[in-house]
Amino acid sequence: MPFCRNCGAPIEDINSECARCSGQAGQYYQPVPMGPPPVSRPEDDVVKALGLVALIIVIIVVVVIVLAAVLYIMVIDISGPNVQTPAGSWSEVSAESNTSARLTFGFFTTDMDPDELVIYISENGTNAGNLVWGDDYYDTPNNMIWSAGPQGTTAQYFDYNPAGERINSGDYITLEGLAPGTTYTVEVFYIPTDSTVSMTGASSSFITPT
Repeated sequence: MPFCRNCGAPIEDINSECARCSGQAGQYYQPVPMGPPPVSRPEDDVVKALGLVALIIVIIVVVVIVLAAVLYIMVIDISGPNVQTPAGSWSEVSAESNTSARLTFGFFTTDMDPDELVIYISENGTNAGNLVWGDDYYDTPNNMIWSAGPQGTTAQYFDYNPAGERINSGDYITLEGLAPGTTYTVEVFYIPTDSTVSMTGASSSFITPT
C-alpha cells in the first residue's frame, strides 16, 4: 500500500490525493518489503562449536608447554647438573727427606681429569697454598703451579700414562723445598662440585724429618 509523503497516511493508489493533508497525486512512498530473517542452520552451529573447542584445546596445550618449560628451568636452576663428588685414595703420602715428599695416587671412582682437581697443602695447620696442573699436564713430568706456597717450594707431577690425560693409580706428585720438622697435610678438592674429595688409603698427613 502506498503512503503520503507529507503525512504518511495510507493512500488508495498512487494517483489519489491524500484524504488527510490533500497532498497532490504522486506524492507517496511505498515501504521496501523486508526479506525473511536469516535462518540458523544446525550444521553452522556445529562448525562454530567445533572451532571454539579447537581454540580452547590449542590454548590449553600452549599453556601446558609453557608451564612445563618454566618448571624444567626452575628445577635445573635449583638442583644444578647431576654431578657427584668422586671418592679416591692415596697409595702413599710421605716425606722422602727433610725437604721433600711424595704424594702417590691410588684410585678414583671416576676417570679424573687433572683440570678438575686442586691440591691444598697446609703447613702445621696453616694454609700453605694450593697445587694445580699446568696446561701441559699431558707431558711428564709436569711442573705444577704452587699458588701462594712457601718461598722456594716446587711441585712436579709424574704420569705413567700421559697420553690418557687422566690421573691413574701410581701417578704421583713430588714436593721440593719443604721445611724440616714440619707437619704437612694434603687435601684434594673437586672443582665441578666445589667440594672436598674423600681420600682413603694412606694418611693425608706427613712430617718432614728435622
